[in-house]
Amino acid sequence: MESRRTVPALEPLTILVDRVAGRLGTLIDWFGIFMIVISAGLAFVSVVLRYGIGFSDQIIEEISRYTVVYACFLYVGPLLRKHEHISVDVVSHVLPASLNRFLALGKALLFLVIAVIVFRSGWVWVADLHRYQITVIGGTMPAWLPSLSVPVGLGLAVLFGVGETLRSLLALVSPTATAARPVLPDNLNE
Repeated sequence: MESRRTVPALEPLTILVDRVAGRLGTLIDWFGIFMIVISAGLAFVSVVLRYGIGFSDQIIEEISRYTVVYACFLYVGPLLRKHEHISVDVVSHVLPASLNRFLALGKALLFLVIAVIVFRSGWVWVADLHRYQITVIGGTMPAWLPSLSVPVGLGLAVLFGVGETLRSLLALVSPTATAARPVLPDNLNE
């Protein structure tokens, strides 16, 4: 029987949060694809209307842009979970594994703090835009609607950040725990 140090509730909690994040990530993937398809379709319709009929409607172009913005902000959390974000690994390659686990925990905590701050600031921003009834430059859409992508996307990123922080903490306490392994493509996990 293998002996390892662990915090009794940490591994099941990490597994639960990771399972929820995985399912949520799948939903976000499909929603993101849907948003990109809508954006491309609206851009196509806008081009046909402008150059085929000579009619241009700014709201179509705005919705096309904002669907991409929503998709991008929603992907922040799932990309963190899959380790598909931009990272500089010069330092981590020269550090021993134990220090790398501390570094991973520090990065996860930093991400979580930043995500919480931006999430909170985003809600204040959206609330102010709604309260003062500010519209986008064309005046056709309330400005809070596209701006809502910030707190929604970063709110979801907080969940993914909690999962990454729990996984990093578990890796620090119990490096051999299965739940401590990062979610990477299969060939990189070995």
